[in-house]
Amino acid sequence: PDTLIGYIDQVRQAIPLSIPVTTADVYTTFLGNPILVDHIDFIFANIYPFWEGYKIQHGVAMLNYYYNQLITTYPTKAIKISETGWPSCGSFGDAIGSLENEALYFSQVETWARDKNVTLFYFEGLDESWKIPYEGPQGGCWGIWDKNGSMKPGMPIVFEGISAPYDLNLPSTCDTNQFSFNF
Repeated sequence: PDTLIGYIDQVRQAIPLSIPVTTADVYTTFLGNPILVDHIDFIFANIYPFWEGYKIQHGVAMLNYYYNQLITTYPTKAIKISETGWPSCGSFGDAIGSLENEALYFSQVETWARDKNVTLFYFEGLDESWKIPYEGPQGGCWGIWDKNGSMKPGMPIVFEGISAPYDLNLPSTCDTNQFSFNF
């Protein structure tokens, strides 16, 4: 954390105060390092319910839960979701990647962000097959468009502004009191 804070402070000193400075990382980094948050202008948090192993029906509820943890912990900081998404293939724990699940999460999370007035960046534009050796099969299929530039089935409804219902009830098996922080 000290090295990153040093870089952040170096950038802050080199640019006008009107330009905000932050870093992006998984939400647990910010929850576990309040000293880091003291040196940034807003929180840019990555939240991936898929990588936490949650079923698709709990994806938005978990995103909402972790987002609210950040709000509760840092009520004076603006919080933006720098990355979230769901892959169209692969699996992790109870999380199943499929075209249907990817489209469902995309439409639900965009509806949630509009409803809650949350700035959110969806990950990602295009599938990147080079990631497969590093992340498994799911690493290569997070795109809204496939690697050939064709929009995947189910994705156009988001761009048409069609809202999707979502459920914010946490799964009964969720142990939200167990956090492990690694920087």
